[in-house]
Amino acid sequence: MSQNAVRFLVDLSQDPVRMEDFWHDPESFFEAAGLTPEERDVIRSGDSGRLQALLGRYVPLLFSQTPKPPPPPPPRPRPKPKPKTAPAAPKPKPKPRPKPKAEAA
Repeated sequence: MSQNAVRFLVDLSQDPVRMEDFWHDPESFFEAAGLTPEERDVIRSGDSGRLQALLGRYVPLLFSQTPKPPPPPPPRPRPKPKPKTAPAAPKPKPKPRPKPKAEAA
């Protein structure tokens, strides 16, 4: 199978509108792609064994044409930790009040 047939199948598989149009008039699509009668026959048959046999050496090309999924989004930034402040100094203990002196009698 030529690279034309491989490109034809890849393009067709990636465009749903084109795929629907293909089902209505496959011959015009085959003609536009320049496919050989043998390639057209294999595609028309839908026989997975025949398709695999003809696509065997082009399978890496098929996978290289497949769009890759988008990369995952970057991780969300973590909030910055609040700066640690020194612990507050303990409050000084109040001085004891002097006891009143007892008056001498």
